[in-house]
Amino acid sequence: MDKQSLGVVLKVWRHAGVRGNVWMPHISNIGVKGKERFREGPYLDSRQPSLPVLTEADDWYWTPAVSNGTDRKIKRKDEEGTFQQYPAQRVLWVDCDDSYNNEMLMALKPSYIWETSPGHKQAIWLMKESFSPSEFHRDGFMGLLAHALGGDKSGVDIGQLLRVPGSWHHKRKPFHGRLLPSQGTVYPRAVLLRKVASGLGFPAATAAALATPDGYGDRSNLLWKFARQAAELGLDQALTFKLIKATDWNKWKDDPDRLKDDIQRAYDAQPSKPEKPAKTSNPIEDQEVSEESVGAWEMATVADFGPVIRKPMPWLVKGIIPEGGCGLLVAPPKVGKTRVAMELALGLASGRKPLGVSVAKPQPVGFFSLEDGEYLFSTRLNDGINRTRGREGYHWDGRLRVDKAGHMTWEPPKPLALLTRFDPIDLSEGRLHVEDDGDISFDMVCDKVRLYQTIVDYGLKIVILDTLSMSIGKAEVSSSTDMYSILKDLKIIAKSTGCAIMFIHHTRKRVFEKGESIQEMILGSTALHGWSDFIMNLAPPEEDSQLLRLGVQTKMGNDLHYLNTQLKIIRRPEPEEVEA
Repeated sequence: MDKQSLGVVLKVWRHAGVRGNVWMPHISNIGVKGKERFREGPYLDSRQPSLPVLTEADDWYWTPAVSNGTDRKIKRKDEEGTFQQYPAQRVLWVDCDDSYNNEMLMALKPSYIWETSPGHKQAIWLMKESFSPSEFHRDGFMGLLAHALGGDKSGVDIGQLLRVPGSWHHKRKPFHGRLLPSQGTVYPRAVLLRKVASGLGFPAATAAALATPDGYGDRSNLLWKFARQAAELGLDQALTFKLIKATDWNKWKDDPDRLKDDIQRAYDAQPSKPEKPAKTSNPIEDQEVSEESVGAWEMATVADFGPVIRKPMPWLVKGIIPEGGCGLLVAPPKVGKTRVAMELALGLASGRKPLGVSVAKPQPVGFFSLEDGEYLFSTRLNDGINRTRGREGYHWDGRLRVDKAGHMTWEPPKPLALLTRFDPIDLSEGRLHVEDDGDISFDMVCDKVRLYQTIVDYGLKIVILDTLSMSIGKAEVSSSTDMYSILKDLKIIAKSTGCAIMFIHHTRKRVFEKGESIQEMILGSTALHGWSDFIMNLAPPEEDSQLLRLGVQTKMGNDLHYLNTQLKIIRRPEPEEVEA
């Protein structure tokens, strides 16, 4: 067994989100009458396990879930007489032995997948959210995965054993298992749920709606719609129940029988389809593309927009940057683009009013500082923290605090989810493809792939690239062809991850006339205008004023803000205030 396979086991245990005990049982003397033995083995520390020697003559197993007890079985009592419990886990799995849907399994792109014997596979998904023990049940999320894929329905218990990847299988003809190519991707619950719904045949729009967390709309009508579509697809009612039960649309969370009744009524209302008469062969017609062989595009109806319009516009920074939006921060040289971007990044990472605008909570920020070196960036970061964030209690290396009585206390560093990279990137290479299930793939390993994976792995909510010209390699910013191929892919990355993407960019090198639009000021191709969901245009102070002007243009409208010396948005000052 190689280190890569064993590394999968360790990564799963460490990703579970809890520290506790795990097991690696084995079966020896397989097939030898009277000598075959199952040995549970001692429990191991999930973070620092003392792993047994994996002998090739035995079949080895492991528990992907982490227990807080000393016995793998769920209902047994420990030495103190209390029942063992498994806490919530951030891993899901499926055991596919016979008659499973391999095409769908591969489309779900497990975090790790391995072959245990010819044609038999087991797979793990690393999840962003934790799943309660009740989800590890035939009617829970684990049961949904197993049922949808045609996997082992009995292998969904939280204490389930899987075969160690890359170990030997002896129950039939000896087979050396192998780890299949996989990326270790961490999935949000909604993404995996959407993939499952898409794999079951739901149209992309319906699959996305099913997986929408905290959705808006009439739950009764939408549940009816989902159940009717499931009936049209010919899905088993039990599978439809598990799918809808796993969504946020389920209004019967405490009464599953009511949900089953609603689904039954939707299935009963499905009209039976009359059998089509047999089609007689027509040699001339058979040579042409028939109407049935070309599927029509799926079109949205007016009724589909009800839930959309009732859902508030999701903003990362209200009125300026929408969630999953793409845009620009533009200004002439030396006006303060990076200072404004740094204040924005620090405010989002700390959750303390970026640009003076209130936000709900801290958000992870990725800042690609491609022009400044580490020293200049850290100097600007330190200045930003001390000038604006330090007053709110944030400090990056700890500090001594002296109270009124003269007592000194040490305050440790305050963490900020602000992640930085300085190495060059080139977003001009590679092409992105959107699969039928709405997932995305790339034709080559390139910096677009790395950007996408970085956003997913770190859970970033905004990526700031300083500057655009340093991010696009040899592509020409004035070439519509070059820019469209880059920006189109970035738009899809932003939409699929919900992460906003912002370039810091320059205005044209000329004197602008009063009344010119922001678009006319941006350096480069007009493709930038169509791509941008928001544009922030930073202008020098007006005469007799020390305030920077920040023009904000979004697809929801335009506005003009003023920034004070602490880089906070303020109302437009009266003339006497400026003179003072």
